[in-house]
Amino acid sequence: MGTEKTTNRKTPSWQYSIIAFTVIVLFIALGFAIFKIDFAILLFISWLLAGLFAMPLGFKFREIEDFAYESAKKCIPSSAIILAVGIMIAAFMAAGTIPSILVGGMEIITPKFFLPFTFLFCCVISVATGTSWGTAGTVGVAMIGIGTALGINPAFTSGAIISGAYFGDKMSPLSDTTILASTLTETDIFVHIKAMLWTTIPGALLCVIVYAVMGITTAGDTYDRAAADAFVEALQGLYHINFLPVIPLIVVIVMILMRKSTVVSLLVGSLIAAVIAVAYQGVSITELGTFLTSGFVANTEDTMVTSILNRGGLTSMLKLLSIFISALGLGGILTGTGILQPIFAMLVRKIKTGKGVLVSAYVTTWLGITLVPTYNFPFVMDATLFNPLLKRYNLKSENLSRIMEDVGTLGGTLMPWSTGPVFVAGVLGVSAASMCKYNFLAMFVPVISLIYILTGFGLKKIDPSRDFSAIEGEAEE
Repeated sequence: MGTEKTTNRKTPSWQYSIIAFTVIVLFIALGFAIFKIDFAILLFISWLLAGLFAMPLGFKFREIEDFAYESAKKCIPSSAIILAVGIMIAAFMAAGTIPSILVGGMEIITPKFFLPFTFLFCCVISVATGTSWGTAGTVGVAMIGIGTALGINPAFTSGAIISGAYFGDKMSPLSDTTILASTLTETDIFVHIKAMLWTTIPGALLCVIVYAVMGITTAGDTYDRAAADAFVEALQGLYHINFLPVIPLIVVIVMILMRKSTVVSLLVGSLIAAVIAVAYQGVSITELGTFLTSGFVANTEDTMVTSILNRGGLTSMLKLLSIFISALGLGGILTGTGILQPIFAMLVRKIKTGKGVLVSAYVTTWLGITLVPTYNFPFVMDATLFNPLLKRYNLKSENLSRIMEDVGTLGGTLMPWSTGPVFVAGVLGVSAASMCKYNFLAMFVPVISLIYILTGFGLKKIDPSRDFSAIEGEAEE
């Protein structure tokens, strides 16, 4: 029966693939931009649209559903992290963890240098822990609060946070993206990291400069010292502010550094914070249960305080989960039915030089991360299509692994519908679209990467005496 299904299926032409891709993208883009339809709804309905394009190829709707479900299963580990982060944020607010950091941060950080400090601080934490989501959900939440109190535009702050968080996601040997990219391309992980330094460090330096200029030129626009002092006094009136409430955050960071499970680390930190909230801050167990479920609510009418503190809770993350499931399900249908494959195959057929291999990998990664909002798909696609071509064109594998991360890991965070920006914006309480406008690391690094590809600068050869043309006799399969 399985053989019969296979023989009845058709391979789509590249023209059919482009039409299907264009229709689906326009449906989502127009629905979101013009009719203001919720993004999760558009993604979910797109399952049906993608299925309609798959049926003429010989697929039945039950098979199409299975592709969606199988792909959506991949978000189960991420879903657990998301729910744990929601609980942790509410627990940290109730325990006074974030408020204590806010008060301390406002005493030592000036508005002018807040943005570059935020970027560098998140870089350090993310490299040390290897997790962008953990960085955004812990120190990121604290920094967005400090920035708001200092009068910094939340879009600026969130841009610095996601840039710093994904710096480590890209560069840390502990990061899953770093491990996956090096493994798929059969590259030593530290050779891979060394290759990424060529593009990532210049991009990070440009970020520091741009964030510093933004801080210096805009710091005085909305900053009111009297209002900031009143904010600190309000926090001190609501909580016992000292080092004790910060302990849960330290525990989370230490556990992640020790390579403990992210979910376990977040829940242990939440449990410690819950104990502090009840035993030290005077929160009742009933209140705590409500906070962990529905989100923390500060006992004050101060709008500035409530705008910063009122967040978190398990149910606050359900919209994120709906986007994740819908997006991954759509990606599963598009990849499982082979609708996208002809587009990528067409690119590969046009390759004639080593530079062509890398340019094609660059373009394919952008297409992949745009179509399927997670790095897994473009990573696997790149390794499958281009890794076998590297030796033919005198290219070392780290050239490809670097492109995969420059574009797949970082470039993907420019897409407001991608899983990374959706998560970070959700925990920070900002618009993903506005945050992505100031995600400068994700803008600079792919551009630097493309410049290196086109000029040949920083590319690694297998044989230094040869150029990147095909080895004679191996130009064609």
